[in-house]
Amino acid sequence: MAIYTTSDNKLRAKAQLNLQDGVTANDRGGINRWTELNALYDVSVGGEYWFVKKFGAFLEVNNLLNNKRQRWIYYPTYGINVLGGITARF
Repeated sequence: MAIYTTSDNKLRAKAQLNLQDGVTANDRGGINRWTELNALYDVSVGGEYWFVKKFGAFLEVNNLLNNKRQRWIYYPTYGINVLGGITARF
């Protein structure tokens, strides 16, 4: 993970790379039935900006490579996804 923060702490940007080789998973078909999951390549970026000391906004874009590989067997996968919102500090 790489993080960049401006000197006035108003802007913070981050980038993250996750790599995972194919893992072996039990294939519900029996005690000794195993399957190999594909390799995982996941790139995500995000940032947050503080308009004033106690109010800001953030945006994250995950899975930029649109990798459809399951991290855990039988759990649904998502392609590119975006998360954004506002932040308030009290």
